[in-house]
Amino acid sequence: MNVLVTGGAGYIGSVVAEGLIRDGHKVTLYDNLSKGHRESVPPGTEFVPAEYLIRRH
Repeated sequence: MNVLVTGGAGYIGSVVAEGLIRDGHKVTLYDNLSKGHRESVPPGTEFVPAEYLIRRH
């Protein structure tokens, strides 16, 4: 299964991603790196450095 993990470069997101990879899933991590770290991204994942922001005027 393809899985998208938001906040994937943080502690919880990276641990969840590692478990999903071990279970055979294809994992994409999405993080703006404001609190996460690029070094935390597990090997075998696709990493998207981006921010999801909704602005209301």
